[in-house]
Amino acid sequence: MKILLEGQMKLVCPTKTDYPLQFCAHRWTENEPVCKRAQSIWSKMIEIVKFWKSLPKSKQPGRGKGENKSFDRLCSSIDDPLVPVKLQFFEEISKLLNSFLVSFQVDKPMAPFLADRLEKITKILCRKFIKKDILDGAVTTLRFIKMQITDKANQVNVKKVDLGFSINHELNQLKKNNKITDTQLNTFKEELLQFLVSLCEHIMNKSPLKFMFTRYLKCLSPLYMAECGESSMLLFNNLLEKLVSYKIISGACADEAKWQYSHFLNVIVKENKKKIYFI
Repeated sequence: MKILLEGQMKLVCPTKTDYPLQFCAHRWTENEPVCKRAQSIWSKMIEIVKFWKSLPKSKQPGRGKGENKSFDRLCSSIDDPLVPVKLQFFEEISKLLNSFLVSFQVDKPMAPFLADRLEKITKILCRKFIKKDILDGAVTTLRFIKMQITDKANQVNVKKVDLGFSINHELNQLKKNNKITDTQLNTFKEELLQFLVSLCEHIMNKSPLKFMFTRYLKCLSPLYMAECGESSMLLFNNLLEKLVSYKIISGACADEAKWQYSHFLNVIVKENKKKIYFI
């Protein structure tokens, strides 16, 4: 592979870490390392593309043999100073979603923790662009999923979208070095805002979080039982009613389960109080 370095032609033998990894649009658990690799080789990619562009068009990738859309896309990307920042933002979102996807792609009984985990992840994303008073008002899961996140009145100003310390630092450096304009910066933040809104809307509308049955299963989480005894009992009653109405269990079985759950809940609450007193 030949690249142009400091005005001279040198032959470089690339290692495995110099090659990009394959991106998969529907397998997010595989795309965090793809994004990390892209960031690590981006400077080399710029040098390679610049060298190719310096050649006659007939010798450029795909020229003379039909159009090469991948090369054209690369050519337009190397002129965009925000590409590294975009990759960094994508990595942060991938890391957050991967923590959920990896944890729940198992054969273990994870359903009791599903609603709570989905709500936490979505709230982390919503805090980046939803006004604090609106988010604080969504005290229950039901209120939260009914929150109108697409309503501009509930969103912060595009300039106040929380992109994180690292990305804000990179943007400030680019602005300070006159590599981006105010218009480019605002357009970039608007695009990220639209992405965050679409992502949160998709989670709220398409994930199991919108189903009551998923929210009822939270009563089987030991941590929730210890912290919210009364709410746990209420959710368990609702869960039993659903199971009986779906004819999954009989009424007699539900009564027995309710008694056992109530007894077990009392034991957990008492043990939890003893630990608090001891501490």
